[in-house]
Amino acid sequence: MQRLPALAVISILTLLGSGCSRTEFAYRHADWLLEYQARRTVAANAEQRALWQPVLAGTLMHHREEELPLVIAYLDLASRGIGKMDNAIDAACLVDAALLLYQRHARLAVDLSVPLLSALDAAQVRHLAGFMEQRQERAVKE
Repeated sequence: MQRLPALAVISILTLLGSGCSRTEFAYRHADWLLEYQARRTVAANAEQRALWQPVLAGTLMHHREEELPLVIAYLDLASRGIGKMDNAIDAACLVDAALLLYQRHARLAVDLSVPLLSALDAAQVRHLAGFMEQRQERAVKE
């Protein structure tokens, strides 16, 4: 059961690696995209976003310097190894590496989100709840 999300991560990483122009665009505009998401998701005001900006900048720098090279190495390894895998051990190694990348990115997401989420007022918490409810309804329909 734990392997299914890992396979999804492998697929996503592979798709991201093959769509370089879209990925590069998103990566170059990650600060703007994440700020937009903060405004949309939790209705973060200008003051909250200004206080969050150093956290966002630090997280993006960390990702660029520490995580992105791991993702690139993983995609390179996966692209070279997928056609040559002789056994389930090789596949399990790729899945385990994808899970590790997933965990590292989840930790980054939490570290990025907590400072902003902990500063929300009651109205913003209600906004977030409504936003998440709408997303859940859409996901159920799809």
